[in-house]
Amino acid sequence: MTVAGGKALLSFEYLCNATADFIGADELAEIILSCWKLPQRICVRDIVVMPTSSDFG
Repeated sequence: MTVAGGKALLSFEYLCNATADFIGADELAEIILSCWKLPQRICVRDIVVMPTSSDFG
């Protein structure tokens, strides 16, 4: 992992060797569908999603 401007940059090699679980496409689709089903009066501007067992936090 390298650091640039005070922020950690994760290399492809680091991600390949990471022990974290990744979120599946079906799980992301479920999140998006849940937001889409919200009433029109609700605006979702940002969503941050990460597995609870991630080393990247």
